Amino acid sequence: MIEPIQGCRAIGALRAFHGVKDCVSILHSRPGCYCGMMLLRALYDQSDMRVACSGMHEKDVVHGAEDRIAKAIKKVDELYKPKLIACLSCCAPTIIGDDVGGVIESLRRKVSSEIVYLSCGGFESVAWVGYEDAIAKLVAFMKKEKKVENSVNLIGFHSDVVKSSFDLKEIKRMLNACDVSVLAVLTDSRFEEIKRAPNAALNVVLSGDGVKAAQIMEKEFATPYIILDYPYGLNQSVEFLEKICKELGKKTSDNFIEEEKSKIKEMLYKIHLYLQGISGTPVAVIGEASRAISLTKFLWNELSLDPRVVAITDANYVCDELSKDIKKYAQKVLVEPDKYEMSKTIEDSGVEIIFGSSFDKKISHRLGVPFIKFSYPIIDEVSLSDAPYAGFRGVPTLIEKVLNTVLNSEDGGIET
Repeated sequence: MIEPIQGCRAIGALRAFHGVKDCVSILHSRPGCYCGMMLLRALYDQSDMRVACSGMHEKDVVHGAEDRIAKAIKKVDELYKPKLIACLSCCAPTIIGDDVGGVIESLRRKVSSEIVYLSCGGFESVAWVGYEDAIAKLVAFMKKEKKVENSVNLIGFHSDVVKSSFDLKEIKRMLNACDVSVLAVLTDSRFEEIKRAPNAALNVVLSGDGVKAAQIMEKEFATPYIILDYPYGLNQSVEFLEKICKELGKKTSDNFIEEEKSKIKEMLYKIHLYLQGISGTPVAVIGEASRAISLTKFLWNELSLDPRVVAITDANYVCDELSKDIKKYAQKVLVEPDKYEMSKTIEDSGVEIIFGSSFDKKISHRLGVPFIKFSYPIIDEVSLSDAPYAGFRGVPTLIEKVLNTVLNSEDGGIET
């Protein structure tokens, strides 16, 4: 029996479309699908839950429910007037063959919102493919006007990952310091901003997520793209800026980078003995390719931790290429493993710290080792302070998180 460790196509698509700030997603599904995805949204951010449901009943699985999705579209348009409505048909309507596309075509001139449709039966593909296809669907709405010099789009950004809003703020701060502006974030922007994305001089694909959309934009609008590691840590933050500036044909702000380095060094001098104390500690990292690979590089290169197991729960189209570096020093790199295989590998590896999501807490509990949550989904921890994990300002935040977790663990804490 295989027990997967990632969600279905609909979850990935919903994550992408929900990042469009003035979009409402409609799940054409039975209440069960809606309730599960709504719960993930609510536990992350209870102020922003733009998700509706067509509410299929048992009889609809036999007779069809095209009338229900039509009513849902009209009602969402009437009540919320969103710029975009994303219709996602889940397993039941996909299996019985509801013509959701036909329903949408008949309604386009009857509602004020733009409508995008994606078939999202769970048997069609996994979450990350749903995310890729959803981002790619947005390209059809884009129009190129006038190119904006020294500007970029960020593609593959997940607005529902812990610290995401603060990460984005820090990434923009770093780019602005190098006189580079961000036109659109796919997806953490308004629909009109996304429509104008082809005006950017460069697409920056974060750790490979959203590369399908970047490839389509290169073909349709001649917008070049580069794939960069998510900027965890000092080294990856500097590399992030240098590579973007190089592609744009401009110099980085060396003064800015040196100032940020000095600030980080000054802070780390205060806790260098603690850092020496955790050096060489064996760890396991569990998470999406877009975060796990970059975090592993930071832990190895800058904290001198020993990554025994890296379990990539959600891959992407360039995951194998991006993971080549960590395969040089991580003892085991598992890509979309079965949950039992992942748990057994971690338990047999002798790790002393585990990095993962809320769903990985049981493994650390069984092993009795410190557990640090960094990956999607995190549904049992809140984050309100402006303390990013990404960029220069993220370096002390990440280190603080690691050290405090270890110091306050049952074995690592200081008795009082």
